Amino acid sequence: MRSLYYAEVNAICIVVIGILLFGIRNSRKNIRDELYRVLLIVTMIFCSCDLVAGVLRGTSYSFSLPVLWVSNVTFFVASLVMSEIWLVYSMYILTGQVNKNAVVMTSSVVLIGCVFFVSAPWNGLAFTINEQNLYSRGPLMWIQYAITVPYMILPSCVAPFTKAEYREKRAVAAFALFPLVTSLVQVLFYGTSICQVGLTAAILMLYVLYQSEIVNEAEAKAKLLDEISNTDFLTQLKNRRAYELRIVDLESEKWIGAAFADLNGLKRENDLNGHKSGDKMLCRFAALLKTYFSEEEIFRISGDEFVILSTDKENFETKYDDLLNHSYELASIGACEGNGAAIDLIISNAEREMYQKKDEYYTTTHKDRRKV
Repeated sequence: MRSLYYAEVNAICIVVIGILLFGIRNSRKNIRDELYRVLLIVTMIFCSCDLVAGVLRGTSYSFSLPVLWVSNVTFFVASLVMSEIWLVYSMYILTGQVNKNAVVMTSSVVLIGCVFFVSAPWNGLAFTINEQNLYSRGPLMWIQYAITVPYMILPSCVAPFTKAEYREKRAVAAFALFPLVTSLVQVLFYGTSICQVGLTAAILMLYVLYQSEIVNEAEAKAKLLDEISNTDFLTQLKNRRAYELRIVDLESEKWIGAAFADLNGLKRENDLNGHKSGDKMLCRFAALLKTYFSEEEIFRISGDEFVILSTDKENFETKYDDLLNHSYELASIGACEGNGAAIDLIISNAEREMYQKKDEYYTTTHKDRRKV
């Protein structure tokens, strides 16, 4: 019954870890991902050795004794290596780097512990296996906990003082909590086998964190790409692509207001003072538009043409009138309003009015239209 329990617990853990390994098979190649992959592999070896030891313990097969010695030695070595990998991995999560000097020091301690457990079959200090193939703890078994426990809880103690994000600090703390609690239970109630459950639960939590970061990064990249593809580089207003998408959205609106603007004198400014001066003129007008309308409503659709699309009927006319009073010399602007179903016609009428006002501007100022 006890062997079946060991087999079931460890087999489930091995399957879960195998699924996680499969899930990250195509993950990015960086230090953090590689450390997590190694952590999974070492944990799988840890559970596999415990499964074998649990099943063969107390059996009378001719091969049981050597296999038990190998599986138990490998189990303890894997536990030490796993704590070292966790320490390095967690510190990388918290600080974004690996301190080589610290790794050399902690690895040296782990190496000494590994040598101690590898020598167990000859000195019996860590554990012994009797003629009935039954395992029992040795007087120096505490060495395993003396190494693994500090390595597992140290990152949790350091985490609050790092600049890592809260969720990463929480993941580091959780990883230490699950294995420590289950290991304590296993020490106090000899014969139970649940520390693997704690380790697997902790690793699963790290995987959830890992996956959420991938999703967040993908969403951030998609958002950035969308912003870039829909934003005019010079004025930081919405561009022609965003304008065309917005038109489709507004077709279902009961009311829309449209204003069409075209700068006065941009060509002359470019010819006399250079394109940098012309760019400043465009940015100045863009800034003026932003004082009256939100950035979501303003579009630069070509070199010196801007369109404002609003669904705020109460404020559109007031804002439009204020804009006219402050932009006469800078741009000619026309407006029209109506049902969203006729949005193309509304924009066309606004553009027509803009050209009428531009003609009036040239007539009033007596400027040569071909030069402006």
